[in-house]
Amino acid sequence: MPRAAGLPVIGSLPQIVVRPLQFLEESSLRQGGIFELDLGLTRAVMVADVELAEHVLLKHASNYGKGGDIWEAIRQVIGRGLGTSEGELWRRQRKLISPHFQPRVVEKYRETIAETIDGVLGELDSRDSVNVARWCDRLTATISVRLLFGSSLDASRVDELRSAMADYSDLVLQGLVTRKLPRWLPLTGRARLERVRQLFHQRVRDLIAERRRNPGERSDLLGHLIDATDELGAMSVSQLLDEATTFYVAGYETTGTALAWTLWLLAGHPKIRDELQAELDRGHDQTPLLHACIQEGLRLYPPALFLVRHTVSGDVLGHHFIPKGTTVLVSPWLIHRNPELWPRPTEFDPGRFLDPERAAARPRLAWIPFGAGQRICVG
Repeated sequence: MPRAAGLPVIGSLPQIVVRPLQFLEESSLRQGGIFELDLGLTRAVMVADVELAEHVLLKHASNYGKGGDIWEAIRQVIGRGLGTSEGELWRRQRKLISPHFQPRVVEKYRETIAETIDGVLGELDSRDSVNVARWCDRLTATISVRLLFGSSLDASRVDELRSAMADYSDLVLQGLVTRKLPRWLPLTGRARLERVRQLFHQRVRDLIAERRRNPGERSDLLGHLIDATDELGAMSVSQLLDEATTFYVAGYETTGTALAWTLWLLAGHPKIRDELQAELDRGHDQTPLLHACIQEGLRLYPPALFLVRHTVSGDVLGHHFIPKGTTVLVSPWLIHRNPELWPRPTEFDPGRFLDPERAAARPRLAWIPFGAGQRICVG
C-alpha cells in the first residue's frame, strides 16, 4: 500500500502537527485514494476515495466498528453514549433516542432556538466589533444547554452548565493524550478534567432528580431520555449522564464551528450574501439558498476531519489487504475537496446544491459531513 512521507520512528507526526490539512491533501494527491499513515507508535489507513468510503461506511459497515485504542480512549473520557458505544448497547440506545430527533419533534424546539438567538444577538447591539467564532460557540452552547436541559432554566444555571461543559470540551483532547501516562505524574490538566466532569455530572444528576420528583411535561431532550423505555426498562442514571455528555461535547462545538465558517464564507462573498439576505427578507418558509449555503459550508469545512473505524476482521480495501485491528480513517475533508467530485473544490459555490442535475451526478457519499450509514449522526 502507498505510504505518506515520514521519518523513521516518528513517522508523519511532525507534518501532521505542523500542517495537517496541507500534508494530507498533498499525500492524497501523490498516493491516491488510499494510503498508509505512520503515526509513530501506531499506523492507520487513510481513505480519501468515495467508493472505498462506501465500502467502509455502508457495504461492509459491520466489519468497521468503533473498537480499538482510539475509541476506548474517547469512551474513557466522555463515556459510552450513542456516538461512542457499540453492539447491543448502541442498538438499544439508537432505538430509544432516534425518535426524539425526528423532524416533527425537532420542530417543537424552534421557539426555544429563536428566543435564544434573539437574546444573544441583543447582547451584540452595543458592541463595535465581535469575535464571530467565540460568539458562534457561545450561541450554540446556550442553545444546546436549553434544548438538552430545558428552556425554563434560569440564566445563572444556563451559564453554569455552559461554562462547565466549555471547560470539559476544551480538556477532552488533553485527556485523550494523557490517559495512558502514569497516574502519579502531576498533570494538572488531567485533574482539572476530572473535576469538571464530576461537576457537570453532579449538575445533571440534580436535574434528573428534579424531573423525577416533578414529572410534568417533558419539553427537553433530558426529559425525553428519562421517559424513554423498552423491554429492559428505562435508562440508568449512568447512561443518562453518558448520553448528556456525548450530545453536548459532540454537538455544540461542531455546530458552532460550522456556523462560524459559513458566516466567514458569506463575508467573503457579498453577492451571495446579498442574495441570501433578500431570500430571508421575503419571509417564506422555503429557503433553498440558505440550505445550500449551509451545505456548501459543511462541504468546505466539515465538522470531523476523519471518521474513525477499526477493522473487526481482515478485509480487502482498494486491492489492499487490511489486517484485523487496523485503524481506518475515512476523511470527509479529502473527499469534499476531490476535484473529480467537486470541480473547483476550494471555491464557495452554493449552486452545487441548488442544481438537481449536478446533485444527481455525484456519488451518494460525495458529501458526508455527518458520516453515513447506520452510524450517521442521529441529530
